[in-house]
Amino acid sequence: MDEIIAEFISETRDMLQHVSGELVAWERDPADRTRLDEIFRFVHTVKGSSGFLDLPRHQRLSHAAEDVLSELRAGSREPDAALVSAILAIIDRIGELTEALDKGEEIDADDEPLIAELTQEKTPGRQRSTASLDEAAGAPSEPSVPRGPVRSIRVPVELLDQLMAGVSDLVLSRNEFARRFAAGDNDGLDLAFERLSSSITDLRDRISWTRMQRIESLFAALPRLVRDISGQLGKSVALDIDGSDVELDREMIEMLRDPLTHIVRNAIDHGIESEDVRLAAEKLPEGRLSVAARQTGNRIEIVISDDGAGIDRAKLLEKAVAAGVVAESDIANLSDAERDDLIFHPGLTTAEKVSEISGRGVGMDVVRTNVERLGGTISVESLAGIGTTFRLNVPLTLTIIPSLVVGCGEEIYAIPRPMIGEIVSLASDHAQVQRVGGGELLMMRGAHMPLVRLSGLFGEESPSCDERFAVIVSPRKGERYALALDRTVGHEDLVVKPLAPVVMATGMFAGSALPDTGLPLLLLDIAGIADKAGLRLNLKAGEATSEDPARVVSRSDIQALVFDDCDQVRRAVRIGIVDRVIKVEAQHVRNRAGQLHLTLGGEILPVIAAGPLPESGTITMLRLTDGETDIAYAIGGPADIATLDGAFRPVREPGRIAGIVNQDDVPIELLNSHDLFAEFAGRSAEAASKLCRIVGGGDHWREEILRPLVEMAGYRVVFDDEEADEPVDLVIEANADTIGFDEAAAAVLRLSDDRSSNDAVFRYDREAISDALDRHARAGGQS
Repeated sequence: MDEIIAEFISETRDMLQHVSGELVAWERDPADRTRLDEIFRFVHTVKGSSGFLDLPRHQRLSHAAEDVLSELRAGSREPDAALVSAILAIIDRIGELTEALDKGEEIDADDEPLIAELTQEKTPGRQRSTASLDEAAGAPSEPSVPRGPVRSIRVPVELLDQLMAGVSDLVLSRNEFARRFAAGDNDGLDLAFERLSSSITDLRDRISWTRMQRIESLFAALPRLVRDISGQLGKSVALDIDGSDVELDREMIEMLRDPLTHIVRNAIDHGIESEDVRLAAEKLPEGRLSVAARQTGNRIEIVISDDGAGIDRAKLLEKAVAAGVVAESDIANLSDAERDDLIFHPGLTTAEKVSEISGRGVGMDVVRTNVERLGGTISVESLAGIGTTFRLNVPLTLTIIPSLVVGCGEEIYAIPRPMIGEIVSLASDHAQVQRVGGGELLMMRGAHMPLVRLSGLFGEESPSCDERFAVIVSPRKGERYALALDRTVGHEDLVVKPLAPVVMATGMFAGSALPDTGLPLLLLDIAGIADKAGLRLNLKAGEATSEDPARVVSRSDIQALVFDDCDQVRRAVRIGIVDRVIKVEAQHVRNRAGQLHLTLGGEILPVIAAGPLPESGTITMLRLTDGETDIAYAIGGPADIATLDGAFRPVREPGRIAGIVNQDDVPIELLNSHDLFAEFAGRSAEAASKLCRIVGGGDHWREEILRPLVEMAGYRVVFDDEEADEPVDLVIEANADTIGFDEAAAAVLRLSDDRSSNDAVFRYDREAISDALDRHARAGGQS
């Protein structure tokens, strides 16, 4: 019985927030019968399960809600805002009872007032008492959100099968190691180790996917939240949600819940105006709030936008000056973006007073801190009278973080790789350290930035800590400083675990890992170190030149990954399209249909190589992505992150090389990002949604020869004896006998057995057929 109750609790939790959102959406469109049916199914399921499990309070509450929903489905009762609030109060109480059941506790609150409010008919001159409903529900200002310690997750059976296959590969690799060690065959250990490494990488990736959840679970509470807050403030707000199918680590979802809730509260309370103010500003009376998620490579971007009044920069600057955050003489040098960024400073707000809804003593500085603890960034863009947009950029998962391992004295630490701009030698001519006041600046290529020495920060001053290098790090967008250390150890993907609270309280560490050395490795908190060192980076003082303090680094600087290519030419690729650096066995790269392909963990990626690839051993590749298409680019040596700020000369002819950068008197070819993906993302993307009908021709020829060619061009295919559920975009007449087939509004491609035909394409002229398919796709199906 305990297992059945646990399953009931798990399923009820999964459905609660989703159903609250569906109820709010149905309130806006009562004609949506599908949503009403889904809400009814939820309470009906709870009623049936609670009756079987002998949970009388669950059963009574769900039965009362089911009766009212039945009347709404039958059309014998009309919905109104108060009735929806009453149903939401019932759902909240079911959630509270479910959490109490999980903890073995009891809730003493009386359910009868909630049921009475639910069953009360609305009559002319009589309104439901919202105050009495809040009092009965015991939660006056916000919806009840179950926050029990959920440690279970649903995993597709297919993924479990893949995990089992990965474990089998590990067992085989272990057996091979044991056999070779027993036989003393040291020559074959390299190959066995590569196989074991590949199996571990694949298994690690698959286990990471078991932790993934749709971000829909984070967004599910927003419709209810927006409805309740806008109702309390007397505002009308429409919520748009996009990207709910994006997947994110479930722990990331939980850690993003509070920052997202705070931003949404602020948007409704301080951003979106009241109806009369909006009408006076010639806006629609209903405000709009949009929340969207999208995946780019191995990161997720969440965008929260409103069409409110925007940030009052004058008021924000006034408070910043009063708080001593910025000097009045520096205001004229601040850009609009830098002024908006002041909202993240502790204690600064444009609100006249802290409200019960969005203040509560927690400011946007706490939101930024929480996001940065996840290895993410947050930025704000605002236009007066137009609205405000917040952008949160976070990694897909916290469990595995690509890092650079560095050393200082006898200690080693790790720095998250996405935060690293470049590594410079302090002994080089173009990097100089100057002491200014009580701090140090790194002068490099005409710009300067604060320099922080790890040895001084951790109290490790010793002759053995010879700080010869500086890592340029960027804790958040538009900010950077230099971290001095004495060596770089190498790149590693680290499995990061949380630290003890007393260590986290120092503000300088983001977690710990246990590498193969067996010694704990601390992950540095780049933003926390900046705060600990007292750096003020938001005013960009760290990027001013010695000649003109107001000058900032040129926007033409290119963050890139620099490497020696397979043809021994020094090249670079923009860091934004690099997903990760991978090492693969040469046997996984094969030439198929005139194109190199990489088989990687069930995926098949096209491979670009500037020179011949080895037939054995390992190959280093860059996995590149434009957010939709992934490709592998083979390189001939190690890759380093750098900022290319030398003179750039574009090439005359368009192609795979965009231009040449003169970096410290070394010419570096910059790859053309657009050209890299154009070859693999063009044709199928244009025709992906188009339908082609093949008519005539022998069954075997059109099925086995023509159809694959058409599908390779991205079309979906039906034959002349099949019904199409949508208009056909292209008709292929497979031979002369079928000319005259009537398909309304479709382009026609005619094939012929005659090579000399003037009005048809020879049916074995592959290049001509492919060009025709491509031309029809770009023409949008026009003849």
